[in-house]
Amino acid sequence: MLEQFVMEYRGFSARRGRCHVLLDRELASVLVGDPSDNPGTSVTNAIERVAYEVCEWFGVNAYEEALYQYVPWEPRFRRELTSQVEFEKDAWAMPTWTEADQAGEFLSEALDVVRAIQPYQLTEMTQLEVVNGLVRLRIEAGFDKYDWIAEVGTIEHISQRRVFYVDVAAGSPNDALSRAREQLSAIVDPELIQVTRTGAPLDRAEW
Repeated sequence: MLEQFVMEYRGFSARRGRCHVLLDRELASVLVGDPSDNPGTSVTNAIERVAYEVCEWFGVNAYEEALYQYVPWEPRFRRELTSQVEFEKDAWAMPTWTEADQAGEFLSEALDVVRAIQPYQLTEMTQLEVVNGLVRLRIEAGFDKYDWIAEVGTIEHISQRRVFYVDVAAGSPNDALSRAREQLSAIVDPELIQVTRTGAPLDRAEW
C-alpha cells in the first residue's frame, strides 16, 4: 500500500529541508520528491541524510532497497527527472544516480500521485503528516544534568537561569514532550519540561 508523508531533514543551510516521501513497505520501495518550494538543502545535495532519515523513520533500508528521487524540473534536461539512487555500501557511501525505468508497479503508481500535485510544492501537501520535524523544549535543570539532557536532543542554548533549550526530532510536540519527560523522569520534575518554539524569547515557555 502506498503511503505518503512530508519529511524534514538536516542539510547544509540554516533551515531544515522538507521532502515528499512515498513508500510501499511491502515492496520495500521509496520515492523521495523534491518540491520546488523546499526551504532547505535540495534532496540531491543531502541525499545521504535523506536516505538515513528514511531508514530511521520508516524502517525501510533505503540504501539497500529501491530508492528513487523525483525532481519536477531538471535544468540539464529541461524536464522532470526520476532517478534511482544507489549506495555502494551504506548511507554515507558515494551515491550514484541513474534514470529510472518508470514501468514498475511501485514507481508507476507513485509517479501518478506526484504528477497529480500541481504545482509540485509543499503548499499543496498540507494534508500530509510531517515527520522528523524539530520541536524545541525548554528544560529547567542544573548544569550537572547536562549529560542526561544531551541524550534528549541537541542543546541549542543554556541560559544564565539554568534553562536548557533543546531541539528534538519528533513526530509532534506532544511526542517530543512525553519522550523527554520519560527520559528525564528520575532527575527533572516533568512540569519543568515544556514545549517552546525556535523564535520564542529565551527563558519564556509557550503553553
